[in-house]
Amino acid sequence: MTSNYDASPIYVNGNIWFFSVKGEVLVIKADRKYEVIAKNQMDSGIWATPAILRNSVILRTQKYLYRIGRE
Repeated sequence: MTSNYDASPIYVNGNIWFFSVKGEVLVIKADRKYEVIAKNQMDSGIWATPAILRNSVILRTQKYLYRIGRE
C-alpha cells in the first residue's frame, strides 16, 4: 500500500477494502496470509468512508457516486 488512506477500511464478505486519496481501491483477503483480491483505479480521490447497502458498496469519489455490487 503506497498511497495515503483517509477513508476507513471496510470488511465485506471475507475481504478488506482500502480506499486511497489518489482513487486507488485495494481489496485483500481477511486472512493471516497477505493476498490481493483486486486492485482498481477510480476516476479521482476517495476521502469518505464508503457505505454498505445490502450486497453493494456505495462509494463517493471527488467526481462521481458509485454503487458496486449485485442487484
